[in-house]
Amino acid sequence: GQEKITLAQEFKHTEAYLTMQKIRYGQKLNSTLELAEDARDLPMLKILIQPLVENSIQHGLKDRVRGGKVDILITEKPDYMEVVVADNGVGFPEHGEWLPENKEGTPEQRQNNGKESGQAVISRTSIGLNNVRERLELFYRKKDVLQIERIDGITKITMKLYRTEDDRRKR
Repeated sequence: GQEKITLAQEFKHTEAYLTMQKIRYGQKLNSTLELAEDARDLPMLKILIQPLVENSIQHGLKDRVRGGKVDILITEKPDYMEVVVADNGVGFPEHGEWLPENKEGTPEQRQNNGKESGQAVISRTSIGLNNVRERLELFYRKKDVLQIERIDGITKITMKLYRTEDDRRKR
């Protein structure tokens, strides 16, 4: 019934989801989860991390026979908490697109189909990722809330959970 929860609560939900997926996939799936102690009480929108993990498993790792890995690392930065979800799955298809519906972006982004140095692109059909991105952009009123990279066989999704003025005052 709440729109906002603490990062610790979201982390707990994500752990439960991963436990269920490990039962389902067995040896095909390994994971590590790390949550910075200072991050635990940060208020955030709910159901933001689990869809990123689900995307990694369902699209990146589902066809692996073994050795699939999803790592979740949450660290504190000066103005935000950085949530990284990384997997060694298949990555994103080259025909995907990470530009907004109206095709904004630099000429280089448009020319390279939205791709910048090592940054993967996401199809508009990636509903879960787009929902997370849109919710974060609306909540924080910032555009740099979600980044996807594919480097050396690892897909890394980095999400920024910015501190609000109220959050800073409470520290």
